[in-house]
Amino acid sequence: ITHKVRDNGTFFLENREVTLAEKMREIGYQTYGVIASFVLLSKFGLKQGFDFYDDSLNIDEMEINFNSEIKADMVYAKFRKWFKKRDKEKKFFAWVHLYDPHAPYKPPEEYLDKFGHHLEGGYNGEVAYMDKYIGKIIDELKAVNLLDNTLIVLTGDHGEAFGEHNEMGHSIFCYEENLKVPLIFYNPEVFPKRLRINNRVNLIDIMPTILDLYRQEIPEEIQGTSFIHFLFKDKKEEERTFYIESMHGKEENGWAPLTGIIDDHYKYISLPVPELYDLGKDREEKNNLFKKKNRLARTLDKKLRKIVTEYSKAGSGAQRKLSESDTKHLQSLGYISPFSNTDKSDTNIDPKSGILLDNRYLEIRKKID
Repeated sequence: ITHKVRDNGTFFLENREVTLAEKMREIGYQTYGVIASFVLLSKFGLKQGFDFYDDSLNIDEMEINFNSEIKADMVYAKFRKWFKKRDKEKKFFAWVHLYDPHAPYKPPEEYLDKFGHHLEGGYNGEVAYMDKYIGKIIDELKAVNLLDNTLIVLTGDHGEAFGEHNEMGHSIFCYEENLKVPLIFYNPEVFPKRLRINNRVNLIDIMPTILDLYRQEIPEEIQGTSFIHFLFKDKKEEERTFYIESMHGKEENGWAPLTGIIDDHYKYISLPVPELYDLGKDREEKNNLFKKKNRLARTLDKKLRKIVTEYSKAGSGAQRKLSESDTKHLQSLGYISPFSNTDKSDTNIDPKSGILLDNRYLEIRKKID
C-alpha cells in the first residue's frame, strides 16, 4: 500500500523506496537484473540498486527496443552472458525475471504435444518451458561450484484464472486462483532438510526474510515480516492477517476498486456486492457468506479499513501518463484491452458485473473481426 504502485504500466516506484537490490549492494554484492517484459522497464523506477539492469528485451542490443516481451531462452542467454563476465572476486545478487506463462500461451510445439493443444495445456507448456531454463541457470551455478554457496528463491507474482469466476488471466480479481503462487527457498547447505511451510506467507515477506538470513537489519518501513523461523521447523502457528487488492479494473475501466483481507480461514472482499468466503470449507469460493455471516463481515470490513489507514501515506501516488507507445505495449501484453473504457472516471460498477460485460463485448468484437 505504502509505495502506491497499484498496477502495471501506469505507476512508477519512487526513489525514496528501499529495494532488496539496494540493501544487497550496500553489503558489497554486485547486483544484476534481467527482465522479460515491458512492464518492468527501468523507466518504471525498478532498476534502483542494480549495477546493471538489462531491460533491452533483445539478446544483442544493450538498449531498449520495441519488443514487449522475450522468452525464457533469451532471458537465460542474457543471464549466462552476464554471469560469464561478472566480477569473480565479488559475491552477486541476481534477479532473473521470466514472463513465459502469460496469454497468449505459445510454448514450443513439443510442449503442446505433451500437455495438450488447448488453453490450459498451453499455459502448462509455458510453465514447463520456463522451468527448463531455470534448470539451465542452476546448471551454470553447478558448473562453477557455486550452487552450494548460493541462495535460490523461486516465486511468481500472480496465479492464473481459467474462467472459475468469469476471468481469463490474472488482473481483475483476488480469488485463490489469482493469489496463490509457488515460493521456494533452496540451498543444500542452509536447508539440508526438505520442509513445507503450512502457514500462509506473503510476497512482501521475501525481502525481510532474505535480509534476516543474511543477518542484516530490516528497514522499519518494510511492511512484510520475516518468516525465517518457518524455514527451520515444521510447525504451524496462528495465521497472520493479509491485505489483498486489485486496482486493475479501476485503472482500466473505472470500475469499483477491489480491496480485502484474509483473516484466519476467512476471506473478505470489499466491493459494491461484498463477498465473504470460508476458505477452510470452500476453497473454490463459490458460497458467498456475506449475508449469513454479516456480523463477521462487518468486523472484517472494520479491520480492513484500519489496515488501509495505518499503512497508507499522505501525498500523491506515483502515477505516470501513458504515451501512445506505452499503451500499445500494454495492449500487446494483455494489460490494457483495445476495447477498454476510455473514460477512466470512477464508477460504482462491481468488477463481477463489469467482467461479464467486458467478456460479452470481446465475444462480439471477435465475431466482427
